[in-house]
Amino acid sequence: SMVRNMGIARDLGYLKVPAGLVVDVKTLDDLPDDEVVLVCTGSQGEPMAALSRMANRDHQIRIVPGDTVILASSLIPGNENAVYRV
Repeated sequence: SMVRNMGIARDLGYLKVPAGLVVDVKTLDDLPDDEVVLVCTGSQGEPMAALSRMANRDHQIRIVPGDTVILASSLIPGNENAVYRV
């Protein structure tokens, strides 16, 4: 999972994450919306990835009007339709 990979990268010194910066998804309701950034999987439109599930309202986190979604990846040829559906 992404959280596990982040932990490995942090332990190996590739990723510097200040203490308290990464929080459990269960605490998001306690934080102001304008102070939250979510990093998730799914920039290629994979149906079970978090971003696709959020877009399809099949995830505990909802994308709502006013939210900004940034895809920080290159489009893989052949995935265009799946990405456009998200």
